[in-house]
Order: sequence, then C-alpha cells, then structure tokens
Amino acid sequence: MTQRRADGTFAPGQVGNLNAQGGEKAIKALSKGAPLDGLALELKETLHAEIEQRGLIEVMRERAERHQAVADLFYGLVLGCKDVAALDARVRRFGWLNAKAFGMLKELRSIEQGGTDEVIIDAVAAAKEASGEDEGAS
Repeated sequence: MTQRRADGTFAPGQVGNLNAQGGEKAIKALSKGAPLDGLALELKETLHAEIEQRGLIEVMRERAERHQAVADLFYGLVLGCKDVAALDARVRRFGWLNAKAFGMLKELRSIEQGGTDEVIIDAVAAAKEASGEDEGAS
C-alpha cells in the first residue's frame, strides 16, 4: 500500500505504486462514470480543501505554473534529442503539457480580467452538490 508522509508527499519508491494502485483504477472509474475511491478520492478531497483554504485562483495559478515548468523541461529534451522515436514521444508530451498550461493560463487571465471566477465557483459548487458532497453540511 502506498503510504504518505505527514506533509502529504510520498516516500521514495512509493510514487510508482500510486499509478498502479490509484491512477489506472481512477481512469477506469472515470471512463465508466463511477465515483472515485481510494487514493483518487483522497486527492480529490485534498483539492477541495486546498481550494477552500487558498482560493481557486491561487490553486489554478500554481497548477498552470507546474504544467508550464514540466513542459519547459520536455522542450529542452526535444531540442537535444537525436533519436527519432524518442523525439516523437517527447514532442507529444511537450505539446500536450504546453497546450494544457496555455489553456490554464488563458483561463486564469480571463478570470482575473473579467470576473468569470463566479461561473467557475458556481460550477465547482454544482459538481460538489451533484456528487452529494455537500449533504449534511450547513
């Protein structure tokens, strides 16, 4: 079983278990429309708490920055790659990460300039309500 440290991080060698125990199972649940459980549910609950504590905009900004940082790492790998098969894989990863980061930054800019955060906050609240998370809360 994958164990977390007190600070929420995983011990060395435990991250690989996260994919085997949580990632693939969560993908199957998403594809079937089933609710998340186990580590995926724990991470979802952690995200909700983080949004409540720090605010949606700050969480979005951090995630966009993280995506862009990883995309930049892959860009460096693309520039130095001489193997065509490896280049193809790295370009795909870079492209996906860069597109995700760009989309997140674009949405963040839209929120900061246009006040559309109310729409997103309403969507998050509706998703929580639909999943039954707010039942019993006052």
